[in-house]
Amino acid sequence: PYLSGDGIADAFHLSTGGVLLARRIVELLAGLLAKRGVDLLCGQAASVDPARGALTLADGTRLQADLLVVAAGPWGPRLLPSLAPRVRATRQIIVRLAAPPADAEAWTRAPMLLDLAEDGGFYAVPPVAGTPLKIGDHRFAPHGDPEDSRDATPAEAEEILAYARHRIRGLADYRVLSAAACYYDVEPQERFVVERLGDRGFVLSGFSGHGFKFGALLGLALARAAGDESLGAAISGWAAGEAPPPAGWFADSKQETTAGRCPPPP
Repeated sequence: PYLSGDGIADAFHLSTGGVLLARRIVELLAGLLAKRGVDLLCGQAASVDPARGALTLADGTRLQADLLVVAAGPWGPRLLPSLAPRVRATRQIIVRLAAPPADAEAWTRAPMLLDLAEDGGFYAVPPVAGTPLKIGDHRFAPHGDPEDSRDATPAEAEEILAYARHRIRGLADYRVLSAAACYYDVEPQERFVVERLGDRGFVLSGFSGHGFKFGALLGLALARAAGDESLGAAISGWAAGEAPPPAGWFADSKQETTAGRCPPPP
């Protein structure tokens, strides 16, 4: 009842789709890793040395390991200048809303929405588990600097809402709770960049707004590729969607999960 169907040519529903609560997932993962004895260090990276598996922080601290994985999102091109011609940082605006009482309950049962209009389009993340309704721009914005303010201007918020007015009935009655900017690392064809950096490094980049849901799969693939030179050579084409995975790459992933190697957090 909260949607207008005017102008829709085709619509598709995926029953297995849903919302990933990214912040909570990361918090739980951090807690699980700490319990398993993994050291979690906070600091700003100043430079990387993939040939030596080394990382230097802004305070001068130098860290070295058997393997360095550079997964720095929109900061990746700063640490690895070779990425700059292929991946760019973009400023994406999200607006958080409270639906009017008449529609609030229906929204909690809504699917994740992608409105792929030719003139822009938007996505809407329904309010689940106490989160607000979130609307964002489905287009990639112009180049941005990830060091800039994460506060969205009223004009930026209004531009995003304008994309949704034709689809969400009575959007003027929705209360804006907040608006913010996030930054994507965008590859022109939206292909994931997962590549070796010499013998002791990997880079993961180009994940824009859709990379998080593939994180577990890519992590498993990278862990295996790090210990197998042939898989390390094959991972780039597979991650970019240009080649199938090597035979048997994920054959035992279900067995590993059911065997309890990665127990769920409490």
